[in-house]
Amino acid sequence: MRAGFRRYATYRRATLAGAFTNTVFGIIRVSIFFAAADAAGGSVAGYDRAALSTYTWIGQGLIAVVWLFTWTPVTQRVRSGDVAIDLGRYTRSRPGWPRTSAGPGRPA
Repeated sequence: MRAGFRRYATYRRATLAGAFTNTVFGIIRVSIFFAAADAAGGSVAGYDRAALSTYTWIGQGLIAVVWLFTWTPVTQRVRSGDVAIDLGRYTRSRPGWPRTSAGPGRPA
């Protein structure tokens, strides 16, 4: 617990930027849900505006807590900067990214 707090306290601006980004995307997401609910007559799949709002904000709040977006080979290449080299290569190397997660025994 203490190490996690120290990590977020060290990168205060990054933490604030992440919170701001999640808030902006949450507002966009809840606006889309509200528009869908209004167009459907007040509820979508049995969820009213309050339930849709709760679903959105709990989901946005859990993104950082549970690391919803885990590390994949593509995200690791973006973090290391290798993606710039990949994008500069011959065009045939790019379609291989989605196939890297196809599993063993499948041609890449």
